[in-house]
Amino acid sequence: MKFFKTILRIWLAFVSAIGFVAGWIFLAHSPKPAPYVADAATASGVADLPPVPSLDSLITSNSAPSNTNFTISRPSRVFASSPRLRTGGS
Repeated sequence: MKFFKTILRIWLAFVSAIGFVAGWIFLAHSPKPAPYVADAATASGVADLPPVPSLDSLITSNSAPSNTNFTISRPSRVFASSPRLRTGGS
């Protein structure tokens, strides 16, 4: 049994190392991505965005108190007639 474990560990180490080297070679020989070139349409699209409103302008525009009522509803008991499931744990 000890011989089998030793052979298995050596085999896993060997296969892992071969897989790592093969992956490294595969990635090293893969085609490189094209360089990024910003065209005029992309550069002008960024300038067309509206400015971000400041926090002060948001607070002053919403300064009127709002009467927001939050209602809390209790969940309905759909399975009230069926018995509860019990696991019988310790």
